[in-house]
Amino acid sequence: MEQSVKVAADDMATAKLYAVMEAVADRVEMHTNIDEQRDNWNSLLLNSINMITLTATTMAGLAATTGGMGASLLAFKLSSTLLFSAATGMLVVMNKIQPSQLAEEQRNAARLFKQLHGKIQTILALRSPTQSDVNEMMEKVLALDKAYPLPLVGVMLEKFPATFEPAVWWPSNHFQRGRKLHEAKQTKKNGWSEEMEMEMREIVELLKRKDTADYVRLGNLALKINKVLAVSGPVLTGMAAIGSAFVGTSSHGSLAMTAAVVAGALATIVNTLEHGGQVGMVFEMYRNGAGFFELMKESIESTLDEKEAEKREDGELFEMKVALELGRSLPQLRDLATTSASSRSDHGGGSTQRGSHQNPPFRSKYFITFNQDLFGKLIRGMVWAIVRRKVASGASSTLGTGQSLGRIRPAAVAAAPRGYITTTTVNEMPCLGSGSKVVRHCGHHGFPFNSNLVRLGKSLLSSFFHVP
Repeated sequence: MEQSVKVAADDMATAKLYAVMEAVADRVEMHTNIDEQRDNWNSLLLNSINMITLTATTMAGLAATTGGMGASLLAFKLSSTLLFSAATGMLVVMNKIQPSQLAEEQRNAARLFKQLHGKIQTILALRSPTQSDVNEMMEKVLALDKAYPLPLVGVMLEKFPATFEPAVWWPSNHFQRGRKLHEAKQTKKNGWSEEMEMEMREIVELLKRKDTADYVRLGNLALKINKVLAVSGPVLTGMAAIGSAFVGTSSHGSLAMTAAVVAGALATIVNTLEHGGQVGMVFEMYRNGAGFFELMKESIESTLDEKEAEKREDGELFEMKVALELGRSLPQLRDLATTSASSRSDHGGGSTQRGSHQNPPFRSKYFITFNQDLFGKLIRGMVWAIVRRKVASGASSTLGTGQSLGRIRPAAVAAAPRGYITTTTVNEMPCLGSGSKVVRHCGHHGFPFNSNLVRLGKSLLSSFFHVP
């Protein structure tokens, strides 16, 4: 009897979990469609407002050239004022809703719902689900609905909050479990050991100290820039509308024409920077990135708070998941934790610079990061592209070994693929004549770029992108 009741309960839980999975699949499709729609909004509104603004600017300039108070002057003035006014109203609405940010929200929602759909499929494939699994998945669905709402009216996320806060898309009780707070008697159980616990604690400290702090700082910067641009656009088009209304007057006609034309041109530039550059999308990317690191931190902390190792997730499996989420291999993750511990001890002793250089931020698989040697690699890649193009086009006769081809620094040769240095393609062989010896000969001469320029480019990248 009890066995039949248990089987019936398992069947009911399975049916409920399948229903949740169908709802999640439907949400993935909805958020994907809404993402495409709002991305279209951004491009269409940007192009339309810029065309309206430029047309109104042109009309304001033409109105000043007509002279007098004829019908042509009135037509140009009225048309220009109406177009500037329409552009102002459209800019206010566009800056309020931030279509690029709306599209990024829907992209994140679709990705997270796909992750949830995959987790449900894994549960159904590995074991029989329980009612607790159904409740957990429903809570996650509702939390995602709240974090990334579909409607624009009433529940739309604030696009210009007072302070930057990471995104939260998991339930408040996501990491709460029934646990007994007492120390484990064994040093190693369920794949856990003291060394692994210390490793995870160091990772949490590194996330707090570097990654989350960097994303919060950059998110605040993007928020401030977006606020300035969002206010400047409508103000400039409004000034242009007022100026165009006074074009042709006897007292301030030239000044009004100048104000209308200049303000209209500046408004086009500001609008292009804000929405063409998708500053709202960048802000949302940093908000979601900070939320990702916050989720990782809470996940590790909640696992370590469980004192009984047998109640935790398997240690080796948990370590592998953390490494994959943070874009590291297991040896890299362990080495990073060790380096973080030593650098923090050095920091306590006063050696701050050493710790800052030994702890690079995590390279999450979801977000863009910048390499410290990006500029140098870019220059070397451009040089090798030029070399290959010259050689393939038969220009080796004009590129003597004493000219630009022969003045490439050895580092450029070292950065080239090994197969390219040792061998050449069929099309390049006739042009090189002596095979790959010409290419190897490049390493014995100078580099045609100014080293000061390279250092300047690296410093600019470091200051703008916060390269460690």
